[in-house]
Amino acid sequence: IKNKSKILFEINKVVRDTNFGQVIDLRNGYSDKFSQNTALKIYKLKTANYSIEIPIKIGAILAGVSKKELDKIKEYSELLGIAYNIQDDLLELFGKNKKFGKPMGSDLKEGKKTLIVLKTLEKATKKEATFIKKNLGNEKMKDKDVEKIKKIMIETGSLDYCVKYAKKLIKKANNIVAKQNYRKEGKDFILGIGDYLLEREY
Repeated sequence: IKNKSKILFEINKVVRDTNFGQVIDLRNGYSDKFSQNTALKIYKLKTANYSIEIPIKIGAILAGVSKKELDKIKEYSELLGIAYNIQDDLLELFGKNKKFGKPMGSDLKEGKKTLIVLKTLEKATKKEATFIKKNLGNEKMKDKDVEKIKKIMIETGSLDYCVKYAKKLIKKANNIVAKQNYRKEGKDFILGIGDYLLEREY
């Protein structure tokens, strides 16, 4: 295989970064010191690298692209991967249960500090934030409490914030692709990925 060593290097790097992201995620599940930057870092390490960056990178390496082009692919992939993860969090809460494939609110019951949870805690009243913290990580949380938290997410504008943030990331990613000298059919396909990520229901 052409450039086999480069491909193996990238795969090993993704395995390392994914494990690192998992460690950060687990550690911060028990910590109150958790920021938006940390959440985005976890998205990048745990999802963006292996689900988007490495598949595209391997194809690019096999095609013999330059390091400069690989750097642009990395930048594009990270933005798209983070947007994918944000959308995944929103679908888990506000999507259609049968299509998404797992119970709505399961991230809340597992205590995951996703971007929308962090933004909601930031914008909520003291009483609302206390309610969320009390229930976050409670595996036996009642459906009515999940719905109450979802309502707070909407009323504080946190849901809208996350939707807009994901759209902004995809726009930045698409702008990177638009400036590259790719064949039209390839460029159109890549640009369509971002649109699909925001429109998907599962």
